[in-house]
Amino acid sequence: MREARDFTWEEVGARLRRWRLAAGISQSELASKAGLTQAGLATVEAGGHDPRLTTLRRLARALGRSTRELICGRPEPPAPVVGGIQQRVRRVLESHNLAAMTVFHKGLETAELMVSSRERGNGKAPQIIPLRRAS
Repeated sequence: MREARDFTWEEVGARLRRWRLAAGISQSELASKAGLTQAGLATVEAGGHDPRLTTLRRLARALGRSTRELICGRPEPPAPVVGGIQQRVRRVLESHNLAAMTVFHKGLETAELMVSSRERGNGKAPQIIPLRRAS
């Protein structure tokens, strides 16, 4: 039986290329921004060798991402505040309370509109105001 591969440089290169294309910049532009040559960036994107950690840091930073996200494919672990919100969301969903889930759904739709508006560049980042829990 073949063992599944845990990690490849090709996946890091593919992720880097996807991010670069999503940002609408060329290899030359990203390479220049990260202090690399275009050929060096092409090699990293192809997964052709094990790049230095400093190179990965510079590339991630040039694309506004974290090195962890570039290497692992996942952003930083959630902050304790986010973890607490996740627990509260899970509690509402697991309650199977239709009224509570309807209210939650409407709030989620509003949050999604805020996120998509920000992603399109139509708004500023909203200020996060701590919510008080009902007693």
